[in-house]
Amino acid sequence: MQLFIPDIGTLVKLEQDWQFTLYDEYKNISLFQKLNKKRENQIIELPKDLVLKIDRIYIKKGLSQFSSITFRIPKPKNKREEEEMPLNKIYSGVMFWVKLHEINGTEFSIVLKNEETKKFFEKFYFEMERDVIEKFGLQKCTKLMAQINFLLGSGVNINNLSTHENYDQFLDKLLKRIKENDFMSEYIHTSIKKEIRDYKISKLI
Repeated sequence: MQLFIPDIGTLVKLEQDWQFTLYDEYKNISLFQKLNKKRENQIIELPKDLVLKIDRIYIKKGLSQFSSITFRIPKPKNKREEEEMPLNKIYSGVMFWVKLHEINGTEFSIVLKNEETKKFFEKFYFEMERDVIEKFGLQKCTKLMAQINFLLGSGVNINNLSTHENYDQFLDKLLKRIKENDFMSEYIHTSIKKEIRDYKISKLI
């Protein structure tokens, strides 16, 4: 078994119909309303292929009865996403939480829109992280990683990255977002430009 702990913002798809207890609590009101269900603790079912976004993970020592994950059901942003997750048009905008023991064992898959871009960027990210630590120390590395997370956009990080863009298109978008004129921004700019060049050359070979 491979350990996987999702980060906030990770998209997952149900690989089977999912039955769980929906508790009569204010954070679950939108799902009660969407399903047109009476507000009382009851077993409900969500359909296979529905895409969910991890919104909150609550685990506290000594209070396992309250361990839970909160999900949101994202709305498709364009026609392509409507085709990829048609059920989300029906359920979008809903937020709900489920106790951890009712989540464990459920068949989910991680939604990766372009696996090559995800794989290449992870490799680039970790190589850059190691390089900065070795050359400039941990403090500057922390600043560098914070700047990269800013470039990725609100709520996006190396753990939950999911994009349709090809790798060079994705990197070019990051380049255009660089605003600051300091040492770390210059380092990121130079590193990304080299990565784009190396990627394009690799495609020609």
